[in-house]
Amino acid sequence: MDLVRWRPSGWLVGARRELLVRAVDPAAAVAAKLAEESGVGAGALRLAKSSHWSGTPRFELEGLAWAEVPRVPAGEGAIRALALSEGELYYYKDVEEAPKTLSEQEQAAAKVRPAPVGQSCSRFRV
Repeated sequence: MDLVRWRPSGWLVGARRELLVRAVDPAAAVAAKLAEESGVGAGALRLAKSSHWSGTPRFELEGLAWAEVPRVPAGEGAIRALALSEGELYYYKDVEEAPKTLSEQEQAAAKVRPAPVGQSCSRFRV
């Protein structure tokens, strides 16, 4: 699972990270690990699937289908419960972080340039 943090308060995206998820990993464990690694409380954590594997332009990030990490039965696997797909890019954010109001110049720049997803990748396991 490839992840990128979206920080709407500064219109910033973080470096791409990889969360290794096995079919047998419980969804609750994956959600807890993501919350722990990101520093975002589990109740405020939201996930969205990118519109493209290489990233989504920053101007379109707020328009993605942001969803709360679902609460699922303890034994249910993360891949099915979270509807994860191999090779897809997922963004995560803190829903309590207020979005920055952009100037007209910043809006124009954001529409033109795609979000610079970092070249470096860090990995962490469930």
